[in-house]
Amino acid sequence: IAASLGLVAAVGTALGPANGVTASATVVAVGDIAFASDSPTAPQRKTAALATAIAPDRLLLIGDLAYGHKTLGAWQPTSVAEFQSKLLPSWGTLLHKSWLVPGNHETYGSGKGVGYRWLVKSLKSNGMPQATKKGDLWWSRTITTGSKTWLVLGLDSEGLASASKRVRETTFIAKTL
Repeated sequence: IAASLGLVAAVGTALGPANGVTASATVVAVGDIAFASDSPTAPQRKTAALATAIAPDRLLLIGDLAYGHKTLGAWQPTSVAEFQSKLLPSWGTLLHKSWLVPGNHETYGSGKGVGYRWLVKSLKSNGMPQATKKGDLWWSRTITTGSKTWLVLGLDSEGLASASKRVRETTFIAKTL
């Protein structure tokens, strides 16, 4: 299980080898990855270069993918423009193999994850799991590699703070498992 303020849980089940052949998949999980600076020495560039060198089959982006801005000392929700300027320059080449969950920086205040939702929608054609109900930010997907099948749950830990979302999300988890 990998965790940030956004959570990704992976559960694997061995189904047995097919014709004696086993397969593997490389998965990289990262969070807190896109700061304001986009200089060549910025931490997100180094982390993205490392992830690229690993050549993952799947990239799990686990929250706080792009920081918003502060107004009067308080963080504001990450906008579409902030995702485009802070996340895409470093991580754009890996997004086609990415699944993501929100962190608290994506969902602060009244923005309700507008930048995050834009990114999720734009990745839909690349296989990014979509929420099962409009407005929810959690999802599930299975990955099969050779003889193994993995169930991946993308959860919204910020949603658990809301009583109504907590009931819907825990019900989703129970039904999925």
